[in-house]
Amino acid sequence: MKSVIILDSEYLLHLCGELRKGQYFVGDLHKVRSKEKKVYERTEKDVLLNYDVLKGLIEELKNKSLCKLKESCVILPHALSWYHYLEVETYPKNENEAIEFVMWKIQKIMPIPKDYVEIRIQLLKKEKEVTKLLIVATFKGFLKSLENLLIELGVEPVLMITPSLSFMNVFEKSLPRNGVVYWLREKDFSQIIIKDDLPISIREVDRPLELSRIDFETMSMLTNIRERFGDFEPQEMAIFDEMERIGIENYFSEKVKVLNIKEKLLNPSEELKVAPYVCGLGVLDL
Repeated sequence: MKSVIILDSEYLLHLCGELRKGQYFVGDLHKVRSKEKKVYERTEKDVLLNYDVLKGLIEELKNKSLCKLKESCVILPHALSWYHYLEVETYPKNENEAIEFVMWKIQKIMPIPKDYVEIRIQLLKKEKEVTKLLIVATFKGFLKSLENLLIELGVEPVLMITPSLSFMNVFEKSLPRNGVVYWLREKDFSQIIIKDDLPISIREVDRPLELSRIDFETMSMLTNIRERFGDFEPQEMAIFDEMERIGIENYFSEKVKVLNIKEKLLNPSEELKVAPYVCGLGVLDL
């Protein structure tokens, strides 16, 4: 089974599982929390990792987990990455040239200073006259510090991915072709706009979404989207609520589809509280 570590500012989540016949088998779940200092601290230009805290939490996971952490997939913290959808007429084949080209395209709107950023480019669709890309930017120093410390602690990070990308992988076949997706968490949320099956906008917000503000958040985001895609009209809305609140769909003015993780599990049970680990499932088939 695969080992997956999910980072948060105050705790680590650990998931041990695998994909069997198109469903997720979950073998082990653990949450270890830092009681005093945070795992990392956000500064104006960077994110600083607290080595002692992370080291203690990793050691605690090693003692509790039924699954070895020697090789683990790592889900980066929520709201430490920035996403940008880009359409270009020409796109370099060379990887280094492609990164320089994209940096030149987005540097004026990127919220992370150029010297502190690392970008990953995901090719979404290549057509005859246009190439459609999803750019993910995060803090270069934080990534390197995290990778080095994990290796020092005997954990090889075989994959490092942002939470919203991993979340979308779980519900890939259930997401609307044209619509809005909300991933609601206790302290933060993600908002995803999908057009023609492509994620044209992803926001990771570091505050909880008040249910009374859902319509406002949706209209605000759609106003920005229509400035770039004037013809866009969402046809469906989907939500995943980690807190599994009953009747949450009633807070939406439009009809919504509530995404359910239990139906994707090979071994569901009332005792298995998988919802907070949902993004961890998204790397089990990668």
